[in-house]
Amino acid sequence: MEPIAFETSGKNQKNYVALGGLGVALILLILLQANIWFLLMVQALAGLLIWEILTDRPAQFRLDRYAVSWVAGRQDVRIALAEIDVVRVSKKLDFSHSVSIVTKDGNRLSIPWECLPDIAELTRWLGRADITVKKSLFSFG
Repeated sequence: MEPIAFETSGKNQKNYVALGGLGVALILLILLQANIWFLLMVQALAGLLIWEILTDRPAQFRLDRYAVSWVAGRQDVRIALAEIDVVRVSKKLDFSHSVSIVTKDGNRLSIPWECLPDIAELTRWLGRADITVKKSLFSFG
């Protein structure tokens, strides 16, 4: 099977599009003379995005026939496929996904959102590797 490899950093197209959207929202809120609290919330979100872009931290994910591994921030994790009991894939209320791995000894590790590859490809690959994938719709986590 072909391994899955995914790599990104803070300077990516999604962050720039989100920052542009927040800029447009801020301008509209100013034109509509919105409450100062709405303006502060939009500015706080924009500040977080600007920080993500400026720090430009790399995020990597790799899944091959032996192990799954990821690097994000201070996390550097590698889990052998033989140690995995189940992989849980949940869709959150904002329509993003969260993926967590439960090992046979009961440890639960969440894959950071910035490391996640295409979910359909990931679940197909895990199914071919005979790893149980449990899907749930609309979790809060």
